[in-house]
Amino acid sequence: MVKKPETRMAAFCAHKGSVTYKVISRGRAAHSSMPEMGINALDNLVTYFNKQKEYFTDLVKLEDDVLGSTKPSVTVMNGGNQENTIPDYAELTAKIRTIPEYTNDKVIADIQNLIDKLNQADPRMKLELKLLSSNLPVKTELDSDFIKLVKASYKDVLGVNIAAVGAPGGTDASQFVQANPDLDVVVAGPGNESAHQVNEFVFEDDYLKYIDIYKTMARRFFA
Repeated sequence: MVKKPETRMAAFCAHKGSVTYKVISRGRAAHSSMPEMGINALDNLVTYFNKQKEYFTDLVKLEDDVLGSTKPSVTVMNGGNQENTIPDYAELTAKIRTIPEYTNDKVIADIQNLIDKLNQADPRMKLELKLLSSNLPVKTELDSDFIKLVKASYKDVLGVNIAAVGAPGGTDASQFVQANPDLDVVVAGPGNESAHQVNEFVFEDDYLKYIDIYKTMARRFFA
């Protein structure tokens, strides 16, 4: 039976990284009455999409004990501009939420390898990868001294024990870890399920409590 947390407040000891990229398909325009004269960029992109989907099926099998599995998503797909023309350009955008066990560099290499194989197999396939961003996953071990300090600081202010959990999204903490891989990082602050929604908000009481939590953390850390 899962133990009910003593408070809805929590500290994030880990969060997923992300790889964001475009795959561009270049074809040759032609009148739709003579499709054999062109190269349909959308058809080639769909061929890639289906191969990528197979790759994603294997990618999500590996799991982290705190962050769970890698989460890949295709979020944007565009191609064509009029109904009577074979499209000479199409693109998709994807974002993969990554875990430490399967690095960002490995994911990027896999996608590039998939594109290279398709291009080599069919001379009419002209796919290219455009990397938009790569942010590393963050993970501080639950038994680290810093996590213990954070938990103790919360208890000093709230009077209860908090949970240290993993977050499915990402934060600027990844930039700190990229600069110093040995840095222990905790993401802590007021928030709720309204994040990234219309009328996003924080409770005033939470905001004020976190001022005291931050002060307590600083006193303990520099003691």
